Amino acid sequence: MKCISNFIILALVSVTTVFCAPTKVASIISDRLTYNLYNNGKASLVKAPYGSLTEITIPGSVSFNGKRYLVNEIVANAFLDKEVNKITIDSSNTGIRINENAFYGIRNLKEFNINSKYVEPEIGAFYNAGNNIYFKGSGIPSAVNRYSEKLLNKWDLPVGKNYKYVDDWDRMKEIFTLAKRIQETYNIYDKVADANSTTAAIFIGAGSSVGLSRVFRTIALVMGIPENEFLTGYDNIHVSWNYVKVDINKGKKWYVFDIQDKIGKNTLWNLSAFKEETKLVATLKKFYGSGYTINPNDFVILNRRYVYQNESSNGLKESENFNDWLKRTNGGERTLSN
Repeated sequence: MKCISNFIILALVSVTTVFCAPTKVASIISDRLTYNLYNNGKASLVKAPYGSLTEITIPGSVSFNGKRYLVNEIVANAFLDKEVNKITIDSSNTGIRINENAFYGIRNLKEFNINSKYVEPEIGAFYNAGNNIYFKGSGIPSAVNRYSEKLLNKWDLPVGKNYKYVDDWDRMKEIFTLAKRIQETYNIYDKVADANSTTAAIFIGAGSSVGLSRVFRTIALVMGIPENEFLTGYDNIHVSWNYVKVDINKGKKWYVFDIQDKIGKNTLWNLSAFKEETKLVATLKKFYGSGYTINPNDFVILNRRYVYQNESSNGLKESENFNDWLKRTNGGERTLSN
């Protein structure tokens, strides 16, 4: 009797799955883009045309036989070996998933506009899409945050955790693990068109030390670290790092975490990754040589979080002297030796 019951349950699950799966009803070309249409009223963008295109727009919907289908997906390899200079996801789109490898092998893509706040890029959506892309549009913050959440889930790290009651040692271990995962996933590479942009770095997979430090901060904030306890620092010359406010036996102070310091493959935890700022100054002096004067009182905080055109400043300067920031926010104490 038990076997019969199990069989009935499995049969019902199978029938439900069959009935729930959308059925393709047509394939159409609209504004040069090929879409598969489904009986649930949704449309998948499956192919771009060959030839050199200056610009295409991915709309909120397409129409066929008097019915409107919502464009909710860009499939893998939809732009393989296609040449497009500019792509825009229209603000009318109410929910679109960009699948892994959606833009794999696209040629000469220079600009990608996300004008809808309902865009959900999967990890690897822009893999092998080139290094010359500038990302723009009001939908970028939500797209980057969703992407960050997917990365954190993949890395088995928390999303939106309340760190108010978390011991600083546990917090540091999770920050350390996050840094290790970022190093495993991303590359420091200055020859990216928008190398200092959080958005370009997180989607393309490479950026400058500024770009990767911003990625580190952005994902840490999505993880739940308070934004005034994890900052992006910059020497006003070339090199960037992160300031992390933690208590290492001396009360909460600002320690330096440099995403460029390579973490060993088998290293699960290393307290020395959280350095006193004095050590950073010594490293920078060695890096630049005698031709530069390294004065930590000239270090700045980079306030922009996503770094895209027309990003809201929230009344803040793009960069701010760290000492001034500490004074303005009553932010605490640096780890500089007198």
